[in-house]
Amino acid sequence: MPSKVIKRILSVMLTLTILLSLCPPYAPVSAEPEYDGFCVHHPAHTAECGYGEAVKGQPCTHVHDESCGYTEAVEENPCDMECTDMDGDGIADHIDGCVYRPAAEGSPCTHTHDETCGYVEASEASPCTYAVNGCPYCVVSWEWVDDQQLLTRLEDGWGMGLPGAGEDNPLTREAVAELLPGAITAMTHSGEEVTLEISWDMTALPEESIPDGDYSLTAALPEAYALTEEAAALTITLQIGGTETYTDTELQLPSGDPPLPEHIINGLSPNGTTIDLFDYWITERTTPDDGSNTTTEDAVNAFINQGINTDHALLFGKGMSATAGLGSWNDWTKSVEPRTGIVKNELGQDGFPVLN
Repeated sequence: MPSKVIKRILSVMLTLTILLSLCPPYAPVSAEPEYDGFCVHHPAHTAECGYGEAVKGQPCTHVHDESCGYTEAVEENPCDMECTDMDGDGIADHIDGCVYRPAAEGSPCTHTHDETCGYVEASEASPCTYAVNGCPYCVVSWEWVDDQQLLTRLEDGWGMGLPGAGEDNPLTREAVAELLPGAITAMTHSGEEVTLEISWDMTALPEESIPDGDYSLTAALPEAYALTEEAAALTITLQIGGTETYTDTELQLPSGDPPLPEHIINGLSPNGTTIDLFDYWITERTTPDDGSNTTTEDAVNAFINQGINTDHALLFGKGMSATAGLGSWNDWTKSVEPRTGIVKNELGQDGFPVLN
């Protein structure tokens, strides 16, 4: 073989080797195992679930004998010597040496299959109805029926905050029970959506005057139902107390213009929510702010020229009236309708609303 041909063949083989080395090894993706129908409600296959394995048939090993009565049918063997009827009875009289044999019917075997003959009838497999239809009592997912919307999603489950409860404001087990959800909307393994009433284990709580702290409470499903491994636990963390409050004697009003951090009070309910509370007063904290009931110049100035209302068009105060010269926008509409026309229809150059 010419050397050029050999070099070309080697070149092709080397190229194929390099290309094959770049291909990732093939690994078949295994499908998720099919549901076999086993659960707490159906721990083993029964006659009621309809399951049956495929059975491979086995032949019968019986050998015919005198006890089974079997005889094989025999076909007629024709005469080869042209034998004739020599005694006048109408039947040919075959002589010695003739191969003639009359036909004979066989008789059936009377053997009945039993454990000794090894016979097994073949049958096809039949699936478990639980595997096909799913379990109607296994809960795979659920949601609270929280009509009062008191539950809050936490990083590791659900919580309910009850701030302010404690020794000074005692909370009873009975009161907590009225706040907890009494049902869930559940999806079963069979794909059915059902609403299930639940019952709570309250033994972790004292019956009266529950102290501040976190308590884990777990609910139970109706007796016929059960949670699957993929379903979340029916548990909440009850967070009692935990807020900081200021009394009149302890209150230290913030100073400055104004230092907002001094307004902050740590709370628990609802979780993840910030509630800002501000006490707006005009001159002093305990001074009445209802001077607008009169149209005197002093009363008007009490709202317009003092405290938080200084140089502002939107005023804080009780019983303010447009007749007192405070503008209709500061007057109650005496209905649920809002006061319109306070700001212009277009934003200002800086992108903020502008008073009309």
